[in-house]
Amino acid sequence: MPKVSVIIPCYNVAKYIGQCLESLLNQTLVDIEIICIDDKSTDNTLAVIKKYARQDNRIVVKALKQNSGVAMARNTGIKMATGEFISFIDSDDFLPDTDVLMDMYNAAKTNDAKICGGSIIMFNPTTGGDETTVSLATKFPSDGWMNYSDWLYDYGFTRFIYNRKWIIKNKIYFPNYIRHEDPVFFINAMCCAERFYALSRPTYTYRVGYKKINWTSSMVRDTFYGILDCLNICRKYNMWPMYMRVAEHIQNMLGGIKQTDTRITSQSICGVLGRLANDVPNEYVPPKLLLSIARRYCHDIYRFYTAHRISIRRMYFMFMIPFLSIIRTRACRYIRLFGFVPLVKIQATNHAKYYYLFNIIPVLKIKG
Repeated sequence: MPKVSVIIPCYNVAKYIGQCLESLLNQTLVDIEIICIDDKSTDNTLAVIKKYARQDNRIVVKALKQNSGVAMARNTGIKMATGEFISFIDSDDFLPDTDVLMDMYNAAKTNDAKICGGSIIMFNPTTGGDETTVSLATKFPSDGWMNYSDWLYDYGFTRFIYNRKWIIKNKIYFPNYIRHEDPVFFINAMCCAERFYALSRPTYTYRVGYKKINWTSSMVRDTFYGILDCLNICRKYNMWPMYMRVAEHIQNMLGGIKQTDTRITSQSICGVLGRLANDVPNEYVPPKLLLSIARRYCHDIYRFYTAHRISIRRMYFMFMIPFLSIIRTRACRYIRLFGFVPLVKIQATNHAKYYYLFNIIPVLKIKG
């Protein structure tokens, strides 16, 4: 049995796959298998992979008959793997040095860790330099156990190795989405394990600064399906801080929404808002664009979300007469005289606060 099975989904990466494979073949941990899943590339990626496979029998090549997406490719690799641990690397990335797999494997075995991984290097091919920011998102301060509830990140799954039998036993796979499939896998694995063994040393080099996302409606739809899956996993494991972090990622998806037809993606967007509306009370308010989509295409969810009461405060005259009430919902604050006469409505968005006299007359806007 190999110590580590490295799974590489490949699609039109003839320019980069060589550097990726060489960083693996030069590892001091020799007992590995490298599973390359070619997702019906239209360039000569498959030919390059086969060339390397003829030179080293640790490389296993699987050519899919039709383009099925990165999630299907990785799941195929998991099912083919025979190693004690599995690792993932994207075909345009590479490992930073020759001892990466050896150090991760030894640390995982010594500490009986289901998940083990280290820091990540951001490599910019344009400048030829590293762009790593020193933070918990990219670098662990020291070696040792870390609770996922103390770390709370949902990206960077390729920095880690995972116990293969444990992954299969818990049925942790990638959903068949064309985007945002990896956070679902990663959050599921981390929540299930509850903790992981961290290494301060870099274990992955991620190539940045050369990709541009051309959003399609399908990509936006699958992104929100992925977000919804992540919310459900966090809810299952009562991981509410991670739940809020996932919800806040919605802000990053606005660019993709604006490039596509919102009618096609409205159902998935409203599904996310419906999940948010039904879960723990919180102060998170989705961006104005999402709320407008919900109001247009699924008014019930919009009404339920924005009207959900979080708290109410009352002011008493002479300690006895309730003359003023402040009602807070997720989207607004209402100030009412005697609890029912509307005085002021305060509505907050991501960019400004709006004040309405008697709930309907706009009187003030504060930006920033």
